[in-house]
Amino acid sequence: MYQALSPDWISVIQSAANFSELSVLRRELLGRRDIVVPDSPQPTAALNMLHQLIVQQAIEISIRLCNHSGMGNPPVPYVFLAYGSGGRMEQSQTSDQDNGLVYQIPDGASEQEQREVELFFSQLADTLVGGLAEVGYPECSGGVICSNPRWRRSLEIWKSRYDDWAEDPVWEHIRYLLLCGDARPLSGDFRLYSQLQAHYQHVLTSRPQLFNRMLHNTLYYRVPLNWFGRLRTEVRGRYQGALNLKYGVYLPYVNSVRLWALAAGIGATSTLERIRGLREAGDWSHAFCDEIESNFRKILLLRLLPIDQWPDDDYESNSYLKLEGLPTGLNEIKSIIKASQRLQKLTWHRFAHSPGMPGQKGWFR
Repeated sequence: MYQALSPDWISVIQSAANFSELSVLRRELLGRRDIVVPDSPQPTAALNMLHQLIVQQAIEISIRLCNHSGMGNPPVPYVFLAYGSGGRMEQSQTSDQDNGLVYQIPDGASEQEQREVELFFSQLADTLVGGLAEVGYPECSGGVICSNPRWRRSLEIWKSRYDDWAEDPVWEHIRYLLLCGDARPLSGDFRLYSQLQAHYQHVLTSRPQLFNRMLHNTLYYRVPLNWFGRLRTEVRGRYQGALNLKYGVYLPYVNSVRLWALAAGIGATSTLERIRGLREAGDWSHAFCDEIESNFRKILLLRLLPIDQWPDDDYESNSYLKLEGLPTGLNEIKSIIKASQRLQKLTWHRFAHSPGMPGQKGWFR
């Protein structure tokens, strides 16, 4: 269905012996124009497969380095998880790292054995995060990286954290739960992910009031249109005159679709697959699904433009779109944003009065 990767590309990535070689490959392969197919059902699928292969090889290199340092191989089952755009398979050419780690403590393990397991994965996580930074994936500014103990836990502790966050649904805890809704396994024992995901779904279905709490995080980013229907661009600084593509256009779609998908029990993490799941579930009309899906595919392509507009290899620049000389007109961008407004309003009306929570009137000004 999607563009297949060249076997040569796969082979050369999987043969990389160190982070330096992976860095060279990342620059060479992710800069190719033939890895994007605008008319395909998922235009950036091959691009995201390349990201995945590079990160998977970085994990293998990290394990090898830990072994050579005397730490040995992973002592227990584990699984590395991708979050954010990596979890959704929606990365553009440049991406930071949003990742986590789950490992399984054996039943009956002594405290000393548990400490040894935790020490191994702490060193492995530090090696991986540092290695990915060398390859060209900067650390997540919000600290969602497996070298952060919050995102590196045993399976049982992960489950208890989901319960704790759900029982105390303050803004930050809801943010964590929503982040975990995009988790996707990359390497290791995927059965651990399946167990964790099953518990995640149980947490949501057993506490329907959470969707009201999630609504406020979901609608946090406002679309960049003023009262007169004009685009709001940055008014000062380096990005003056540019559109905040990530927070103003891309994430409003991602966040609303995710909330609907979580409420419907749709297990997919890709936004496009979630939209298709909502179509199949009958939650949205076919016409609305077609419109949102078409717009989101255009957004994925728009996210590929900043790397050429800001040739400085600065990850932050990836969020801003210059409006001059775009292949698509401003009217089409406005149409995409106006559809996002309708989606946000629909999301508000659906979840503002979730069971167990009072509605919050006046959210849309």
